[in-house]
Amino acid sequence: MLETSLALIASQSFCVLATSNGDRPHTSLMTYVPSASRRSLYMVTARESRKWRNLFANPEASLLIDTRVEHPERRERPAICALTVSGLAVEVHDMAERQAAKDALLARNPALAMFFDTPDCVLFRVDARSLLLLSGVADAFHHEFPPE
Repeated sequence: MLETSLALIASQSFCVLATSNGDRPHTSLMTYVPSASRRSLYMVTARESRKWRNLFANPEASLLIDTRVEHPERRERPAICALTVSGLAVEVHDMAERQAAKDALLARNPALAMFFDTPDCVLFRVDARSLLLLSGVADAFHHEFPPE
């Protein structure tokens, strides 16, 4: 089931990013690209966005990646998979890593160029610590990654 979880990360391009600041949760629909290992997911936002302010104050984050758009009809709901990725958000400073992630993000979603063209652009990644895959209503798989 770990490979199924990693394949789901690789097959999708949108996630819901959950952040918090104190007792105030916040969610954002985001586009992402995974690293080669599929353990890190790269995203971009504005430095003044609520999501980045939250991540700067509390880098713990959760991502929801699912297959609901692949199964829009009610009768197929048992086939829907939802993956929660829990991890730590880190701003990407390394120039080679930054360029590779930027190129991959722009290839997947050219509209993101507007973020990269602004001086307050933040390119960050969420490094997964754990995965929780739900298939249908009852099947659950949990995986904890060893610390790096």
